[in-house]
Order: sequence, then structure tokens, then C-alpha cells
Amino acid sequence: MQEVLAEDAEQGRFRIRWAGFGAEHDSWEPEANISPELVAGFRTAKRARREHEGRDYGGAAGHRPTQLWCSACRVHLHRDSFSALQRRSEAAGRTCLRHAAARARAKRQQ
Repeated sequence: MQEVLAEDAEQGRFRIRWAGFGAEHDSWEPEANISPELVAGFRTAKRARREHEGRDYGGAAGHRPTQLWCSACRVHLHRDSFSALQRRSEAAGRTCLRHAAARARAKRQQ
């Protein structure tokens, strides 16, 4: 296993991305088939994202956060997903590179 992508709590299963394989090979697996460390890590990260919705988080104390909020996607993304200018912007108005590229394309088409 490479990583846990999602949890279906009602069914007691997790969506898994397998190491060395693409999204087409993702599968749902019962919790019993997954290491407790992977499950705990997934749940901890999920809780952190929920608790920090709308603001940045991550990184060591005194350092820049690693997870920045994209106000357009409404999710946290790694800081490398933002331009240098956007990294310095407030979370409420920040957009990731994907949205910046879309805006640039729309502007060119006008």
C-alpha cells in the first residue's frame, strides 16, 4: 500500500492507492487489511485538515506552514502548489496554480 485516500466509515473500509500503480488500480479494503499506523495517520491528517479549514497549517514551530488553504478549491494543498505571490497572500483570498492558470486562459480568450 502507498496511501489511504478515503474512508467509508459505514462500511468499515478504506480506499487505497497501491504503490507503483495509478488511480485506476485504487481499491476499497476492509480496515482489518490495513496497518493500524496507516489508518491512524490518515485519521490524524483528516482531523488536522478539518480543524484548520480556511487557514494554513503544518511545518515545524517557527517555520512556514507546509499546507496552505486554496480559497477556490476549499482544500489544503502543499505550498508548492502556489505561486510565490500567492504564498504571501492571506488564506481567504489565495488561489492555487491550477486556478491561476485557468484565470490566465480565460483572460487570453477575452
